[in-house]
Amino acid sequence: CETGLAPLSEIANGVKKLPEGWINEDGVSMSFNFYKYALPLIQGEVEVPYENGVPILAKLKFEKVARKLAPHNFE
Repeated sequence: CETGLAPLSEIANGVKKLPEGWINEDGVSMSFNFYKYALPLIQGEVEVPYENGVPILAKLKFEKVARKLAPHNFE
């Protein structure tokens, strides 16, 4: 399996079906076979730091950059 670039028109709204053995008979929940496959991808926990009860998801650095465009006229 390789990754690469492809035209969006070849990918958008594409459907990739799950193997029938990964869905339980109820048609909604995932089977044990799916969990065996997915566990290496989903196991573990990510620690999210909090400050005053709010999760800190990113620390952005504000850097001003030189203006490149003239001001837009909205008239």
